[in-house]
Amino acid sequence: MYQPTELTLDAPTEIIPRIGPKTAKDFAKLGIHTAHDLLFHFPFRHEDYSKIVRAADLRIGEQASTKV
Repeated sequence: MYQPTELTLDAPTEIIPRIGPKTAKDFAKLGIHTAHDLLFHFPFRHEDYSKIVRAADLRIGEQASTKV
């Protein structure tokens, strides 16, 4: 197993503190295998759920946040 004295960008995700085997496996599905991959993985979209819409004003096919 890879055991560096300090964490480097080439370190596999499995040895990054607080990343367990399941999370490392999930990252691998996204093509994230090293600390470098993780640092340079940027989201491709952003969903803004800060605007609250009344249930009566919801429209079909539109994404919105509502509360009960």
